[in-house]
Amino acid sequence: MERPRSLLQSYLTTAYRVYGARRSERFELRVSVREPRLTLLLHRHRARSAAFITAWHPRSRPRPRGMNEAAQKRLIAELKRLGCIVLPGEGIGTDGQWREPSVLALRLDRKNAKRLAHRYRQNAVLVCDRRGIPQLVLLADLLRHGPADRADQPGAPA
Repeated sequence: MERPRSLLQSYLTTAYRVYGARRSERFELRVSVREPRLTLLLHRHRARSAAFITAWHPRSRPRPRGMNEAAQKRLIAELKRLGCIVLPGEGIGTDGQWREPSVLALRLDRKNAKRLAHRYRQNAVLVCDRRGIPQLVLLADLLRHGPADRADQPGAPA
């Protein structure tokens, strides 16, 4: 497993790709970089927010494909119950070797994105508002405790 600082750096430099059905719904998100196609997509669907989220590899620990796929299906079903529009996506590390199936959930606000990411034991989630500027939200204190500790402790922030 990566050291916390390198894990945080990985999150900050990952390409978060969205693979929507329409050509205008296919784009790449980068932390803190405005994406005009995301802004248009949010406007088109009358959404105020979105989140790029996954259920794969809780706490950045490898897990068997079948377990990851089952968790992802549960996450997608939950997003749809919340009224989100769900587009397929993928997080791709800078080396191109690490890939993680994900989704862009339109209409998912920051509070619910954090709640779901915590439930699926993720270290972080990417949230976006109408301006189309993705922000990384950490759920675990990666710099002090490493990826597995902080968010699992009673009373830790969600």
